Amino acid sequence: MTRMANLVIRTAEQTGFPCYVAPDAYFSAGPAFLTFKDTVNENGEQSVHLITRAKNNYVGYFVPEDSSKKNFRKKTR
Repeated sequence: MTRMANLVIRTAEQTGFPCYVAPDAYFSAGPAFLTFKDTVNENGEQSVHLITRAKNNYVGYFVPEDSSKKNFRKKTR
């Protein structure tokens, strides 16, 4: 996957256009995400976009809010 990722990055840099990559779930692994994450053009825009079907063992979640900043009211009877 890293060999293909480097080829896509070079193509995006040479053409100057953003590239969209759509590999299957087999290639959606950590090294691919890390390789494409840092590819930005001169304007600071993402030059390679990864579109993939996640593997069946992936889990998505939101980062929970910091509960120490919430104001909890005391129960009144």
